Amino acid sequence: MPAGIKAMTTTGTTVTGTTATGMTVTATMGTPPTATGIERAMTGSRHSKDDRGQVKLVSIVLVVTMSGWLVLQLIGGQYGWPAKYVFLFDLAALAGFAWALIVTYRIWRNRQN
Repeated sequence: MPAGIKAMTTTGTTVTGTTATGMTVTATMGTPPTATGIERAMTGSRHSKDDRGQVKLVSIVLVVTMSGWLVLQLIGGQYGWPAKYVFLFDLAALAGFAWALIVTYRIWRNRQN
């Protein structure tokens, strides 16, 4: 019980308390707030299992694409590979990023509905 409050009762959404000086204090509480978008995203209550699997797949593709592209650029530079092969790696990385962007957009659209 808060300091200075002698007695406190709760009825539904109304809390009534009596202070040490005999003063009665009443407070009415509104409806509890609903979960915000961030809280729902953290709990995952709104998202299907399929969406979570897609998000994991997109994250794996992004990490592998970026890592692979960086490693191939490094190796290509060290061994002096022709520009046509390095350009091929660039195109493959762009394809991976485009795929991830498209799938991420589809996940976002599914969550909007």
